[in-house]
Amino acid sequence: MAFIDLTKAFDLVHRQALWLVLAKFGCPEKYIRVLRLLHDNMSAMVLSDSGDESETFRVDKGVKQGCVIAPTLFSIFVAAILYLISENLPQGVKIVYRTEGQLFNINRFRAKGRTSTVSIMELQYADDNALVALSEENLQGTLSVFAKAYKQLGLAINIRKTQILYQPSPKSSWPVLPPNIAINNTRLENVDQFQYLGSFLSSKADIDDEIDFRLSCASRAFSRLRKRVFENRDLQSKTKILVYKAVVLPTLLYASEAWTTYKHFKIMEKNN
Repeated sequence: MAFIDLTKAFDLVHRQALWLVLAKFGCPEKYIRVLRLLHDNMSAMVLSDSGDESETFRVDKGVKQGCVIAPTLFSIFVAAILYLISENLPQGVKIVYRTEGQLFNINRFRAKGRTSTVSIMELQYADDNALVALSEENLQGTLSVFAKAYKQLGLAINIRKTQILYQPSPKSSWPVLPPNIAINNTRLENVDQFQYLGSFLSSKADIDDEIDFRLSCASRAFSRLRKRVFENRDLQSKTKILVYKAVVLPTLLYASEAWTTYKHFKIMEKNN
């Protein structure tokens, strides 16, 4: 897997290209005009700690930091990358799934009549992207194509912060040499663990580290509220339960939909 970090992604969005992308995706012209009114002729100045102000300067690129619509605009803008990839990408990772339940019997995934297969090669979300491939050669090819497409959009990959996570096959002989993946002839760093969208991915292909992290976060959330809420005799039990369900449980179960927790049920029940 290649975890891509984009340099100042929100600040480098080419606005004219953004309006074209929105039109291409079917955004009504009147909405585009409103969005342009929010961005055209922007100016800014720098305020120092001493209160001195710099001269006003124009801001012609980027979406507004802190604006509620900025993440959506950026996601739509980056989605255009798939239209810029004209080359044949290497095959991604095939995932077999079914949607009518009965997931905990692995044999059910072998029922060809009731399963579907999808090939995944990128996991782009806002300015975070993870590329996946089954081989070093395919990952290098996919990364090179995406780097070229990002450049066409006016975005740049931060090579120092872009990292590679390699999960060797269980049948691999040890020691396993890390892959040599590069951008512009600069080799990328190999790591054993990476936190992507708040969840830990490990080269061991398990969720032990993620479970430990979630338990730790939930424990800290509970501890912060222990005296003010859970040990507060002025609060009713139902209020404490509501706070627990609103704060502690979501912290514990963040992204749990993606877990394969067959061997972790007892651990979770013990700490819940």
